[in-house]
Amino acid sequence: MKALITIAFILTGVVAGKAEAQVWNDSGTWNQQTEDAYAQWVESEVNEDFYLNGKWAGLAHDCADAAYYTRAIFAYENKLPFAMIDPTGSGKTVTNKMTRFNSQSEEKRVRSFLKYIANLSSTKTIGRDTYPVIVNRTYVRPGGIWARPTLMDRGLLDILSGSAGTELPGHAEIIKRIEPTGAIWKLESTVPKAVRALNLTANMWFLPENPQTGLRKWLTPEQYGLPFNQLPGYSLEQFKELGVRASTTTGEGSYPGSSQTTGARTLDQYKTDIAKRLAMNGQTESSQDAVRRIAKSLCGSIRLRNEAVQKAIAFKAKIGERCLSASEYDQFSTPSRDKRARELLKEAMSAISTFGWLSESNIKEISSELNACGPIEVAAGQTITLTDWALAAADDRLSSDPNQSVGARWGLEKAQSTCPTF
Repeated sequence: MKALITIAFILTGVVAGKAEAQVWNDSGTWNQQTEDAYAQWVESEVNEDFYLNGKWAGLAHDCADAAYYTRAIFAYENKLPFAMIDPTGSGKTVTNKMTRFNSQSEEKRVRSFLKYIANLSSTKTIGRDTYPVIVNRTYVRPGGIWARPTLMDRGLLDILSGSAGTELPGHAEIIKRIEPTGAIWKLESTVPKAVRALNLTANMWFLPENPQTGLRKWLTPEQYGLPFNQLPGYSLEQFKELGVRASTTTGEGSYPGSSQTTGARTLDQYKTDIAKRLAMNGQTESSQDAVRRIAKSLCGSIRLRNEAVQKAIAFKAKIGERCLSASEYDQFSTPSRDKRARELLKEAMSAISTFGWLSESNIKEISSELNACGPIEVAAGQTITLTDWALAAADDRLSSDPNQSVGARWGLEKAQSTCPTF
């Protein structure tokens, strides 16, 4: 009888222990050594296929999800604590100590936790779980974040018509590595949430204008609630000091040829200032290196466009002959994506030409760099090269309209749909 009681007591203890199981037990702390290890791990191990192959394959993600997953997975694998702001307004944090998934095995618990934080996370929470830092290689490093808030993209027609323009959703990217020239390579996902490859890009699409954007460092669990000025590397210089355009005009009290700041900030100047801050020993990028970098970023951008177009074509096949509604049109059209890709192409042109014209001769001059992207399958058995896309973009043959055929979307045939655009 005593033996039976003992066994029953042990089993009760096991069940009780399982019932209180945390997602994982942390035994380490975030410090300089573990932050260094995190940066090295992101640079060497977190690649485009990180969520397609290996242990963490199959996790659906958008841009914010991928960022949170990466930080949480490293914390789990190294038995470090993880925390994020609870966006429900409780004023608390969501941590690895939660017991919500205690009935599952450890592997399933961790995956359930990752999906749980993905449902809570967004580019808005990233602004609260990270903080802006001074721009140097001590604080801007692999594993950090480049973030953008929700923006409104208003073109001239929007302004003239009084339209609000197109909403550009917030975005977040994981810093992958920093070149000796100061160029920053980042990994990104996109919407909608899906199991997909991460995209490697070195482009910066916007000028950070508030303290929840720009180049950022993750808060550690014990840093929540601390004054910002107590956080290592905290700085607001990205929002007021970097990117201020200098002029060569002279003014009262200045000498001929002196450079004076105008007070206006520009994205181009910001990117120049960032590269200078992060460059090693004053290294700068050659024109050819710049073209290669831009072409690689453009390759990823167009492959993401292809994913969006394929989803639109599949949706059109599903709904039949009818035109897309306004909300469907907004979901499947690609005007902002197409605009940014053209801007990248113009940037590549500017690296080889003073005026950066999108001419056929200029495009063909960099065709070897563009075609390093490889063939892009836009339809079953039909591929294009990045040079093909660039020539179509220069001729204004691409269509952002999701009612159009796949050929029209890629400039391979004339647009024919008479459906309304929104």
